[in-house]
Amino acid sequence: MEHPSEDPYPRPEPVPHDATAWVVERSIACPALVPPSNNAFISVIEDRRTVRDISPAPLREVVNAVAFASRPRFLRENDAYFRSLRPSISAGALHPIEIILFHPRGSPRVYQYCPRRHQLNRLPVEDLAALDAFRTECRTVLPFGRGTLLVLIGRPGLVKAHYENHISLYWRDAGALLQTLAFICTAFRLAFCPLGILGGQMVEALNLDPAINVAVGVAMIGRRPTTSD
Repeated sequence: MEHPSEDPYPRPEPVPHDATAWVVERSIACPALVPPSNNAFISVIEDRRTVRDISPAPLREVVNAVAFASRPRFLRENDAYFRSLRPSISAGALHPIEIILFHPRGSPRVYQYCPRRHQLNRLPVEDLAALDAFRTECRTVLPFGRGTLLVLIGRPGLVKAHYENHISLYWRDAGALLQTLAFICTAFRLAFCPLGILGGQMVEALNLDPAINVAVGVAMIGRRPTTSD
């Protein structure tokens, strides 16, 4: 039994692991990435704030920020594990965290952003009650938030296949991705707020195998108000 306090270390050779087979209703190619304006790095660091009064932003802007934060800059050739170089750190360059997008208003449309193909995959919602429970919990935590919700769903088995005592690495990767998203949203002058919940209802709503897919965080992206805290 692994314990989070035990130091991780690489396996001599990766071991087999179960992979997620996403059920996709429709795939939508995303527009070309638009970089942020030439903000000084120190300005992004100093200006980052958690914003809790969030208004909706166009989906195109949200996807552009998500893509800029997570799209690979380099892919290892002929690699069965699709290891890549991205803005956020990741153990073994595995990047095991998937990003799910959901706008809590209107018809329940849920998308997975695919970084390697730069596309949105619309996913079928199998459990509307679970999705409603997720929407309600997010509204309770962030009552003035009306932006697009991001749910981070990870594949711990991918990290476990490469590392003994993998647990700390997996959770570190999730936090690193959240921090990268926060900085990227700051650069794009978008509001960003981690909700402090895991988002397990989304795993239920999409009928994903909880033994393979684990919810590891929720955040919201949208427009900035005139003030923030």
